[in-house]
Amino acid sequence: MKSYHLLCGILCIIVFALFACTQHTDSGIDWGEIEVVHGSADFVGHGSLPNIIRNVALIVEGEIVNEMSKRHIALTSQDNYGNSILISGYSYAELKILKVFKGDAEEGDIVTLILPYFIEEPGEGGYGIKGPRLITVSESTPVMNGEKWLFFLDYSGTDNSVEAYNDTFYPSGDVYGRFPIPDDEKLEIAAKYHQLLNDEKTYFDSIKGSASLIERENIDEYAKKIESGELSGILINSDGKDGDFETYLISEEQFDYMMTTFWIELDNLKWALEPSDYGVYDMGRFDLTLYADVCNEFYR
Repeated sequence: MKSYHLLCGILCIIVFALFACTQHTDSGIDWGEIEVVHGSADFVGHGSLPNIIRNVALIVEGEIVNEMSKRHIALTSQDNYGNSILISGYSYAELKILKVFKGDAEEGDIVTLILPYFIEEPGEGGYGIKGPRLITVSESTPVMNGEKWLFFLDYSGTDNSVEAYNDTFYPSGDVYGRFPIPDDEKLEIAAKYHQLLNDEKTYFDSIKGSASLIERENIDEYAKKIESGELSGILINSDGKDGDFETYLISEEQFDYMMTTFWIELDNLKWALEPSDYGVYDMGRFDLTLYADVCNEFYR
């Protein structure tokens, strides 16, 4: 509902970092030292939790038992010196199923995950680049041996033009397809987050009658009037019909109340833990509202 809660476009950027995971694993890879080359890409997801549940092939708790069983390089190029470089690719991990919520699987089954990252070995990165490096376009951190997650998995099928994709599963919509199995702390955060969202909606419903609904074509005009002092109030967005945003003009006092009572507290809860506790690089990409729904659905 906040005006500054925006759906941001995916930026094609490259950043460099050192990656370390807080969850204990028996990984054979030195993740604490590996360099990360992180690009971004669009991932198609199913939206709300009911849609995710309805559309994915598997909903399971599982343990990673083979974090980098093999890799598939999808695209190569050359640097300015004529050296071959790896542009994009995938790696595979084996997942042992521990609990099944939906799908044609049984406890103890092992399925193959295809994941949008791979390790570039020394000498494969072009002139002057030392390895190994993790090349990734995922907003989720790599899965590692011994980790246990809740997965929402889509199935690749068996008739892909690229044989390497056949008979594999992948997390639906990247960050919308893998969540930590909640401990008591995460369950408490999710419950508080859910309650605040419900309280925010209740309050906003109570003031909607006195607020002005602004047609989309008039938003810029109203914004200019507010900026010039001709009109008082604040423009905010609210989820409207069919998932669209509706824009309302509310008083400054109402805005301040929503800010101090709900929005600051919601942000504090979102940043209460480190991104790695949720298996992501950046909490800005993580949908805590969806995770609260997940906790409510499967762990209450």
